[in-house]
Amino acid sequence: MSFVRRKYLKPAYLALPLLLMAIVLTAGDGYGRTMPKDRGFKLQKPALDVPNTTNVTHRISNIWFTVTNWGYLGSAQDPNILDCETGEPAPSCQFPAGSHLEYLFQGAIWIGAIVDGDTLVSCGTDGWWDTHEFFPDKFGGGEADCSTDSTGAIWLGSTRPATAYPRKLPEGSEDCYPCTISVENSISEEDFIAYYADTNVTFAEVDPIDQRPLRPIGLEIEQKSYSWSYEYAEDFIIFDFKITNISDSPIEDMWIAFHIDADVHHESNGFSGAQDDMTGFLEVAKPIENIDPLDINTAYIMDNDGDPSEDWAWDYESVRGVTGVRVVRTPGDVEIGFNWWISNINSQFDWGPQRLENYSGTYPGGGRGTPGGDPARYRAISNNEFDYDQAFAAINYSADGWINPLGSAIAKDLANGYDTRYTYSFGPFDQILPGDSLLLTAAYVAGEDLHANPRDFNNLFLGNEENEEDIQTFINSLDFSDFALNATWAEWVYDNPGVDTDEDGYAGEFILVSGDTIWIEGDGVPDFAGPPPPPSPELTFDTYLNRVDLRWDGEISEYTPDAFGNGLDFEGYKVYRSRTSVLNDFVLLGSFDRIDYDRYIWDDLDGKMELSKDKPWSLEELLEYANADSPLPGDTFEFDNGMKIHRNFAVAHQPPYTPTRVPTINGNPVFRPHAENTGCYEDSTYGQDTDGDGVTDDELTIRSEILDSTIVVTDSSGTKNIHYYTYALDGVLPSVAYFYSVTAFDVGDPRTQLAPLEGSKAVNMRAAYAIDDFDKVTEDVYVYPNPYVLDGSYREEGWEDLNEDPAYSQRIYFANLPGKCTIRIFTLDGDLVDQIPFDPQPGVDQPITSWDLISRNTQSIVSGIYLFSVDSEEGRQIGKFVIIK
Repeated sequence: MSFVRRKYLKPAYLALPLLLMAIVLTAGDGYGRTMPKDRGFKLQKPALDVPNTTNVTHRISNIWFTVTNWGYLGSAQDPNILDCETGEPAPSCQFPAGSHLEYLFQGAIWIGAIVDGDTLVSCGTDGWWDTHEFFPDKFGGGEADCSTDSTGAIWLGSTRPATAYPRKLPEGSEDCYPCTISVENSISEEDFIAYYADTNVTFAEVDPIDQRPLRPIGLEIEQKSYSWSYEYAEDFIIFDFKITNISDSPIEDMWIAFHIDADVHHESNGFSGAQDDMTGFLEVAKPIENIDPLDINTAYIMDNDGDPSEDWAWDYESVRGVTGVRVVRTPGDVEIGFNWWISNINSQFDWGPQRLENYSGTYPGGGRGTPGGDPARYRAISNNEFDYDQAFAAINYSADGWINPLGSAIAKDLANGYDTRYTYSFGPFDQILPGDSLLLTAAYVAGEDLHANPRDFNNLFLGNEENEEDIQTFINSLDFSDFALNATWAEWVYDNPGVDTDEDGYAGEFILVSGDTIWIEGDGVPDFAGPPPPPSPELTFDTYLNRVDLRWDGEISEYTPDAFGNGLDFEGYKVYRSRTSVLNDFVLLGSFDRIDYDRYIWDDLDGKMELSKDKPWSLEELLEYANADSPLPGDTFEFDNGMKIHRNFAVAHQPPYTPTRVPTINGNPVFRPHAENTGCYEDSTYGQDTDGDGVTDDELTIRSEILDSTIVVTDSSGTKNIHYYTYALDGVLPSVAYFYSVTAFDVGDPRTQLAPLEGSKAVNMRAAYAIDDFDKVTEDVYVYPNPYVLDGSYREEGWEDLNEDPAYSQRIYFANLPGKCTIRIFTLDGDLVDQIPFDPQPGVDQPITSWDLISRNTQSIVSGIYLFSVDSEEGRQIGKFVIIK
């Protein structure tokens, strides 16, 4: 991996004399302020004497997050850092998944302490000079020895069965996860475990500020990161650290910090997104209605305005969300600190809030902002300060004990967004003896739609940076609700509320709202769990011209017991489609659930019907109950025809299979359909006494919209009826690959008032063209659209991607390809315009590829008639197409 750090001056600083620009690299408080070096790490296996630094990316949920095995979080948005699975540049923190919206440049763990009287800080990266002081073990050569962690490999684990884990690794990537953890020993749907230490004094570089080699504290870190696809947990990653003193000396006054530099922007905006970040700290929030705000203590960083379009609208490049760090477990009762600052090539402009009692002059190399060197970094993370939010950076709070802001114009520029970073620190830990360990757990949390109105920043904040009332009005316009809810769920997944994990009689804190118990805290013992939805099925396709048939079976989804004791709680499937891989872009095509009913009972205390804590009743159970000789206690049936009867009632013949004559109590229905009751795999005929005379004179046949394509096979044990489903879509454009997904959802949990849980669309999301598969190809290669007309409204009609620049979204398609082949495009004069290799990989069964109408000389082609040839083992095919511009 190679890291090339970049920093730009904001427009307000570009007017500085060029002479100043020339000297800042050698001046600034007497310290050189050089740009970082290329460390030279690559994805390939390192030499035997080089640490086995590597990276992997969480992709199971709605937040794609890269982690490393050397104290470093994210990918620095560096195109040279590759995702080992895809071979493409690794996303740093992309949210929502597939959106190309980045919310992290880099993060790192900083640990400072006093060792033998010396002040030391070991850091994954220092955030400016690119100093790295944590490394894994050296590469041992050959195959990884997974009996130990000595090769520095990152381990992979998953609670899903191997057949349900969705990763389709590309050819040649078998070393991506050389070491794996069993399902039984995994925590989440995607575990990554790494080991690293600060003891590699040979490979670590000399600190550019302290001008001395690395002096290790003597720490080894076990880093575990967990990710889930469940709806309530898909927007955060949980990190669990075990920090061990592996030295021979006690470690005194230790402080631990997360250092975060965000750079929030769409990938297409380059690194300009670094220059308008804003940070702050959210102490309390109200994620649940009808209760008082809860403590969430979450640091956050965001884009200042969400990047609206030029016509003041939100578009695909808008970064409306927010991300941040919540610490959910610290080693005992500690003090916390939140400190932020901005860094600039000219250190005179480095600045961050500091208390006057702690201020002892500018930092070495970093002015009044960037702490350089071990003593300065330790001072920054151990000062026990809690900085006010960046939005107030132009307000003079010296009367309250803070240092003065910079000059008015510059301070306003910092307040309205800059290249900001923060540390979230906690300590002190008085003494860590050799061999002792500390446990620390934190979550990196994301939230959507923080920015509500595209004009709010411009209208409410910009130009008002020195007016506290206007600043607060802008902050109040931000919607932290999704972020706060996710931060709350991060703690609840770590420590389940209402669960007595250690069985000591204490299950956590709760409050009473209208007589209902609402658990808000766990028992303090980690759970790292949450109620899971049913596993998503494995999805396959049959494709034809203008048609796609989705196929899946129900064995995994319908016969996997719920880990939280709800038995087989499968309820149904949802079918989705999207033009992109962004989860939020998927459109629901159909929802199919079992035919079942919730039962309600009368609550005399509240004077209303309450949902029973029982699981939903099947239609068979419901009819048996209605036909019973005596009803359950307290139930009196009153049908809509005025007859009072307790033996029978009717159910509609068509979805949603709602009872047409509903038993009631005090005018309230006793039974209601659970979900939509559209049918899933029910195929039964039930007799009904529709007029209450005791004679069955009508039949109800339950069928679903996907039943006609359902095949039922009894497994070899004779205990399972495995259902095979097909969902057909006709009239599908053949010019673009649509993404499809089928999720499974459960009945929820009435005992805990948990809504039905649905799996993530990311689990089995796959793309397919609506064209004939290889085994259906009987005709020659053809091109479409042919002719291609520049003003043919292809984008408006959905043939081309609206999220791309029109100059790059233009496409013609070559279909019915014979397999591995080479396509060549010529002018009528025989000049080669471009050459397209086509080599379908295993699992890719569609004979299609596209051409972007750009020549091999990177020029847009002109109007005219073009020839093409397709050469394969089967021979050569030729044809022509027309471009009209």
